[in-house]
Amino acid sequence: MSSIPDRAWNLAKALTAFAADGCRTVPKTTYRIRLQTCASCPRREDNWCLECGCFLPVKAKGRTWQCPLGKWPTT
Repeated sequence: MSSIPDRAWNLAKALTAFAADGCRTVPKTTYRIRLQTCASCPRREDNWCLECGCFLPVKAKGRTWQCPLGKWPTT
């Protein structure tokens, strides 16, 4: 998993983008597709993304947030 400073930086960037977008979330169908995509990813461990260090049930909801490997469909 990424280092703690890397995860903190990723979180800060993600929250800034989320706030700038008005804290909007994706539709439920997009959320489910994102989590299904993550379910088969080898860079997932439990509910964590080993690539960016994010907690997937939260990350999959944010409209501005994307898979660091480019696996999520664009919204």
